[in-house]
Amino acid sequence: MFYLVPTKNGIGIEIWGTYDDIRRVHSVVQNFWGNEKNDNIKNSENRDKALSGFSRELRKAHEGSRLKRKRSHFSFEEIEHFGCKISWVHIIFSLSALRYNMRYSETNKL
Repeated sequence: MFYLVPTKNGIGIEIWGTYDDIRRVHSVVQNFWGNEKNDNIKNSENRDKALSGFSRELRKAHEGSRLKRKRSHFSFEEIEHFGCKISWVHIIFSLSALRYNMRYSETNKL
């Protein structure tokens, strides 16, 4: 299970999860990135830029290039967790772009 923690000064969030959790979230973002049809090109490019930055941070997190912890914030089990920091503005725009792009394809429960 992945989870979010506010950053130290409240400027953004830290996304944390195991390797599989972060990789799964990254794959979901990849599924809805760049598949718009019959849309304004400029708006499409702006959404793609927001999603590409978000996707890059998730990819770097599960590759181990960003934050790492030996255990979760909420348990004492020794399972390595990976994370990344994202500003509030970036996460809001990215989630908005992701939701907008979701209307172009069928979605399932995941």
